[in-house]
Amino acid sequence: MASWSNASLREKSGWIMGALVAVLGGWYFLKIGSTAWQPGGAVPTGLLVRFIVWCIVGSIIVQAILAMEDARAADAPADERELQAALRASHWSGLALGVGAVTSLLMFPAHGDGVVLFHAILASLVLSEVVEQLGTAWLLRRGF
Repeated sequence: MASWSNASLREKSGWIMGALVAVLGGWYFLKIGSTAWQPGGAVPTGLLVRFIVWCIVGSIIVQAILAMEDARAADAPADERELQAALRASHWSGLALGVGAVTSLLMFPAHGDGVVLFHAILASLVLSEVVEQLGTAWLLRRGF
C-alpha cells in the first residue's frame, strides 16, 4: 500500500483540492438550505462571492504549500501516467457535468425559475470538479 509520503504532487493535489471543493460546495449548499430549490428566491450574492473567493484562496494556498514541499515536482511536466489519469478523470468529470446540466435544463420547464436553474447548474459544476480532482487522485493511487 502506497503511503502519503510516496504520493506524487498531482495525486496529493487531487485529494486535497477534491476535498476542498467538496467541503466548500457542501458548506454553500448547506448554508442556503432548501431555499436554493424553491422558486421565487434570490441568489445569495454575498455567500456566493465568499464561496468563490474561498475556493480561489484555498487553491492558491494548497498549491503553494505543495510546491514548497517539492519544488522540482511542481515545476516538472506531467508524466504519461499522470496525463492518462487526468484524461480519464476529465472524461468522468465531463459526464457528471453533462448529466447535471441536462437534468437541470430538463427540470426547468417544471419550475420556470432561473435561480433554481442557477443552483442546479452550480451544483453540477461543483460535483464535476470534485469528480475530476478525486478521480485523478484515485487513478494515480490505484493505477489503471
